[in-house]
Amino acid sequence: MSGRKREILYLATFDPTVSATGTATRGKLFLRYLSTVYDVHLVHLAEKHDDGRDGDLIDRLSSLTRVGYSAGGYFLFSRSLLRAAREVIQRRDIDFIFADFEKAGWYASLLSRQFHIPYVYNSHNVEFLRYLDFAKRSRLRIPFV
Repeated sequence: MSGRKREILYLATFDPTVSATGTATRGKLFLRYLSTVYDVHLVHLAEKHDDGRDGDLIDRLSSLTRVGYSAGGYFLFSRSLLRAAREVIQRRDIDFIFADFEKAGWYASLLSRQFHIPYVYNSHNVEFLRYLDFAKRSRLRIPFV
């Protein structure tokens, strides 16, 4: 690879430029690090509240796409989020997709299959280990894993 910085699509169902929760704070710190190593294209669902954004972090991003928040889009599925991510992939030479927490992994999986781009899913929690233990005793617990 010539001196080109790798480009990543960072997908999130929350705004990782705002430290509203512990999850968002961790996401913001991780996004800040990634932006020093890669050209980061962030696509995320907008927050219900619009304050506390980290302007310095936003300036480091190669692109930023905020998709309107809706409860249905957050809890079920957002066609708008998927469409916005597809548009970034079609415009840029994305090397990999980073799916941050929760439902972002589902979008990354769909995009990975469609565009043949690898993805990394970051759940940043260890609760899944507990659910694996439960699943060993009751197969009905497998969906929680």
